[in-house]
Amino acid sequence: MSSTSPPPRTRRLVAAVAGAGLIAIMIPPAHADPAPSPGQGRWTVTPLTGGEPMQGARSETGRIARSDQALLRSTSDATVNVMVKLDYDSYAAYRGGLDGLPATSPAETGRSLDVRGAEARRYTGHIERIENDFLAALAREVPGAKAGQRLR
Repeated sequence: MSSTSPPPRTRRLVAAVAGAGLIAIMIPPAHADPAPSPGQGRWTVTPLTGGEPMQGARSETGRIARSDQALLRSTSDATVNVMVKLDYDSYAAYRGGLDGLPATSPAETGRSLDVRGAEARRYTGHIERIENDFLAALAREVPGAKAGQRLR
């Protein structure tokens, strides 16, 4: 192991976060509506109510992330490709709640999704700050890590 390699614990932590992200993006939201049947026309929006407060991830989709336990236990020095799910919701899922960032989710707004509107542009700034903060922390904690594409 070279002197610039991160310690195994750091590699496992990065791998765990990335593994959780990969799993999280593969699971559809529990409240997703199926596509309308032919002849049914447009989808309708039904607001969700109730629920219990949760600790941990703030974003609704961030709460479904799980870590790959085998990856966490790994002590290998081999390079591992991972995908990271950062703690923010998509435009379609963001229901508001952050200061200065109104909801973009049709379930909350009652309007069609507008990814080019003012609310979405403000939310894009929020997403970019989260991504840039993560990439800066990754570079500090795991100097050899290489970030690839940003998928939204």
